[in-house]
Amino acid sequence: MPVTELATIPLVAGSQLGDPDNSSAAVFKDCATTISQQDGYHQMQFGVGLESPGTLQMAIGLSIQSNLVRYATMLTPSRLDRQEQA
Repeated sequence: MPVTELATIPLVAGSQLGDPDNSSAAVFKDCATTISQQDGYHQMQFGVGLESPGTLQMAIGLSIQSNLVRYATMLTPSRLDRQEQA
């Protein structure tokens, strides 16, 4: 089942995400790369608001099924027992 995660992120003053020489652009690129490598990732759209150019808005499309399977595997009774004993 696909889901869309929405994120609104305030940017520091001087952020220029379209300028490859700007440190904020490098940080954003690393974050976007990390997001795109996650299980269930489909697509990402992002941009800054016209009304508030200091705010980054992101829409990330994910498959919830892949995450549910992963989390269900993590929460098996045998794993929970081991975590309680630790």
